[in-house]
Amino acid sequence: MSTTESSPSPKKCTKIENGLITDRGKSFTCNADYKPSFKNGMDAILYARYSCTCNQKTGRLQCMGTEVECKPIGCTIPANVQQGMTLFDPKERRTISAANRYEIHHGQFLTFTCEPSDVFYFEPNRRMFECVKGSWFSKKRSNVSNGDSWDFGNNGSFPECRKVICPADYCKFGGHCHRDNECLCPAQTSGKQCETPLCSPECKNNGTCESPDTCHCLDGFYGVGCENDIDECRKSDQNDCHHFSNCTNTPGSYTCKCIEGYVDHGGNNGRKCAETCEALPTYGNCDAAYCRDKKKNHVCTQGQWTVTNLCLKGKRECSTNESLVNEDSTLSVSSQYYDPMFLNETEMFGADQGRLNSKEKGTSSDISFRAGIWASAFTDKNQHIQVKFTVPKTITGIETRGRPVTVNQEIPQWVEEYRLMYSKDCVTFNNYTHTDGSEMKFSANVDGNSLKHNPLPCPVVAQCVRVNPTRWNGYISMAFDINGCD
Repeated sequence: MSTTESSPSPKKCTKIENGLITDRGKSFTCNADYKPSFKNGMDAILYARYSCTCNQKTGRLQCMGTEVECKPIGCTIPANVQQGMTLFDPKERRTISAANRYEIHHGQFLTFTCEPSDVFYFEPNRRMFECVKGSWFSKKRSNVSNGDSWDFGNNGSFPECRKVICPADYCKFGGHCHRDNECLCPAQTSGKQCETPLCSPECKNNGTCESPDTCHCLDGFYGVGCENDIDECRKSDQNDCHHFSNCTNTPGSYTCKCIEGYVDHGGNNGRKCAETCEALPTYGNCDAAYCRDKKKNHVCTQGQWTVTNLCLKGKRECSTNESLVNEDSTLSVSSQYYDPMFLNETEMFGADQGRLNSKEKGTSSDISFRAGIWASAFTDKNQHIQVKFTVPKTITGIETRGRPVTVNQEIPQWVEEYRLMYSKDCVTFNNYTHTDGSEMKFSANVDGNSLKHNPLPCPVVAQCVRVNPTRWNGYISMAFDINGCD
């Protein structure tokens, strides 16, 4: 046996990565998106078919004596780059053009910037694109919150300048859309959409910065930064203290206190001050809901004075509370809703539909439809529904309901609050008030189905009664009835 080691077996060239050896080892081809390349950097254009052999030591294909490979194709730069577009190579830190460079290698990045005009910004705007096997793809940024989902939409082709894309009114307070869904914000604003105004100095006394360097001050304060307190006591038209009370300024407000010898009337904190009970208004005939006797501060309740004194006109009581709204002809309204399909139809939501026992009839697409509810034409606090009796009645209460969900109405509607107005001659109306003379507002319905009954603390005598909605849900829609007796 020979002590000399045997020579290693020669290696065969059977494959090349991303390509195929052909012509029995004398040539090779590359897969799609790849191109022939010499590893020593020699220009691939020199490659010729049938010029290859196998290096049996390495098992790698050589052509023209040099090892070869299949490399991903690069990206070409058009001969005429758009005017206003600049390309920057961040690796070599220099601007490039078609004149000095025609191809970018696979895996290399370029920064594309389209210069703005006097009116518009354009994309790409300082955007990086990567060359991937002959195609251009926008680079995703990993250092932004929630990732970077921006895509230029060029589908691999060489990017071309286009206007930036932002929704209408996207950038606030004079900001400009300078990249897709990105705002260039002016001074004294912040946020992705410049939506947060900044004020310098900061707004004081709980003021809010409503626009750049503009504070909205709470009542009682003024100044650039709401730093100054308004002295409401300096001018009588800036406070409602009684002339027999002292006004004391406080930060953002003021207080009133009756002077010595006078007492606060009705818990109004110095807004009404009286020397004695005799100095208070007296209404011996009980014409008003806040009537008082002539000697003491007694209030008329349910037709009677508190304690023992009786109203001079006798007891204002009803042995039975009757429903007084019985005739359609007695009702009138300030306005009524008209269905756009039937502008000449006056009865669908008219006054006669405002009776408490009215029912919805028919379908809303038919001219004979009746809503079973009064609805006003306008949604303001000037609307009312009124009943006019043939003779004055004693009014003891009021009952209301809203508009429920039906086959013709998907969303319920109701009145949440109203004021009551009454008149003996149907010309001059009084607002129903508290015992101190301030206006009383009645809490009404909380849904479209249930009934709400409000008794009057002190009954009144009236020939005309109005219900004036002051707050509502969805729309002014209601039906009502008046309780009382002859």
